[in-house]
Amino acid sequence: MVTNVISNTPEAERDTWRTPQYVFDYAGKLIGGFDFDTACDWVNKLSEPVWNGFIAEDALAVKWRGKCWCNPPYSNISPWIEKAIASDAITVMLIPSPNGESYYGELIKNSHEIAIQGRISFIGADGKPKNGNTRGSSLFIVNGYAKGSRSIVNRGDMK
Repeated sequence: MVTNVISNTPEAERDTWRTPQYVFDYAGKLIGGFDFDTACDWVNKLSEPVWNGFIAEDALAVKWRGKCWCNPPYSNISPWIEKAIASDAITVMLIPSPNGESYYGELIKNSHEIAIQGRISFIGADGKPKNGNTRGSSLFIVNGYAKGSRSIVNRGDMK
C-alpha cells in the first residue's frame, strides 16, 4: 500500500498536529471511549499511550488491544491502516478522505467510514488551531460495527 498525501504544511510540522478535542470526544462516544492513543507523541497525545504496562515508543511494534484512537502521521498512513486492520482492537482512525486512494477498498471492507462535512483545523504544537486544511477528513471505525458502510456528519454537529 502506498499512500501519498500532498500537503502545503512544512514536513517538520505535518506529522505532529493534534486532533481537536471535539473530534476525539465525538469519536470516543461512538465506541464508549478509548484505551490508547496509538500514533501520538508526548506533546500531542490525547490519552496515555500505555501498552502492556510500558510506554510504547513505536505503536506499530506492539499488539493493539481494546479500543484505540489513531490519527496517523499523514506522511505515511499506510502502515497504520494495515496495523489497524490486522489487529484485534477496535480502532477509530482520523485520516484525509481517501476517495480513490489505493488503500480505500481494503479499509472500507473492514470499517465504517464517517465522512466529516467541513474542514478540520488541527492543533499545532503552540496549542493554536491551524487553519487551511485543504482536504476533507473521515473517521474510520476499523473492526467495529457496520463494516463496509458509510455515513456523514457535519463538523458543527460533532461539537
